[in-house]
Amino acid sequence: MAYWRSDIVQDIAKKNAINRAKQKYLHRMGPVNFARIRAKLRAKKKEEEEVSQAEMFIETRTSRNGKEIDEETQSIIGKLKDSVQEPGKSAKKTFQSLLGKEKPGRVRCYGRTVTPSQFKRNEEIALIKKEHANEMNIMKMLVRSLLKQNNPDLDDEALDMMMANATASENGATPHPSTLTNIHILEKVGEECHVQDIEDEE
Repeated sequence: MAYWRSDIVQDIAKKNAINRAKQKYLHRMGPVNFARIRAKLRAKKKEEEEVSQAEMFIETRTSRNGKEIDEETQSIIGKLKDSVQEPGKSAKKTFQSLLGKEKPGRVRCYGRTVTPSQFKRNEEIALIKKEHANEMNIMKMLVRSLLKQNNPDLDDEALDMMMANATASENGATPHPSTLTNIHILEKVGEECHVQDIEDEE
């Protein structure tokens, strides 16, 4: 007890209290690792899109047990939610305008292990994945449309099965024998698309 009553320890405690009072927008996750929170949010996204700092701020600063949040933090959360939900708004720009620029070597809301270079690389990888997924979806829609044109009697269920079997074949899975014919049809349609692209270029 004498240790805690010493002038040195009391002085340190006062300084720590002052520093804590200066801190703003404290997270409410306790000992939970931010990497786990980020992974959980990413798992909910389509095509493994990267989790934004705005989304991390909202997730880690929102009260879980009904405790009151200070007005300033609540206001920041509200503005960030608007930027995340409204199309055309940049959550990244909103985050930076509200909370300022990053300190050297740090990326806020991502945990201590994430550096600016890692963050930028992750953003670039996520963008490439998203663009690839969009291109694949467009190609699938085109193939589906051509299949329907060449096989007007096929219903939507049969088309879905053909597309699924073709995808399984590409991924290395062995398709059911009854679906091999459908896969050959898809390959033929793909060749027709290629020929059409060449004709369009000419």
